[in-house]
Amino acid sequence: LQLLSELSPEHFIIRPNKGMDTAALDECIKNIPSYEYYIVLHDDHWFSHDDWFEQLLVLMQMDTSTAAYGNLVTSCPYNSPEFEVFFDIVTTAIGYEDYHIADFPHYLQGMAGIFRKSAIERLLRQDGVPHTHGNHKKIVEVCERMLSYVLLRDGAVLKQLPPGYELFLRHRQHNISVTNTASP
Repeated sequence: LQLLSELSPEHFIIRPNKGMDTAALDECIKNIPSYEYYIVLHDDHWFSHDDWFEQLLVLMQMDTSTAAYGNLVTSCPYNSPEFEVFFDIVTTAIGYEDYHIADFPHYLQGMAGIFRKSAIERLLRQDGVPHTHGNHKKIVEVCERMLSYVLLRDGAVLKQLPPGYELFLRHRQHNISVTNTASP
């Protein structure tokens, strides 16, 4: 907290660590002023270019039909009937009983990417980001997908960041090039 206070952030929200990323994003969009664009990242995301911010702004300005850009994942990449059943149980329990994985082609991985103001407004009209007040990781995965599904159901267009999946907005260590690793 001391390090962050030295940075003098424009907004700094402290909340209990319940509901993980989905609850934190919900709290954020409900308590900060309205902006033209929002960038949502996790602490293990990074960009492959130093001018990433400028590239995202140009992308959003060129393609005004898109509500959000991020890394798109097919809705059930594991082709797991068990996860689909779990998804239906969780969504029913949190009040989204008419949402089913098969109805949606894709979702934004980890809710990460750049969002237009209109996308955030769509979420707020639907009561914000779906979340629970617990930290069960699989339930949070369902809620992360639900952010995209709520937007898609409302007519929003979500697109893959060019040049492709995790080539610009990278996640964790699984896509660092060989040239960045030490030789044995």
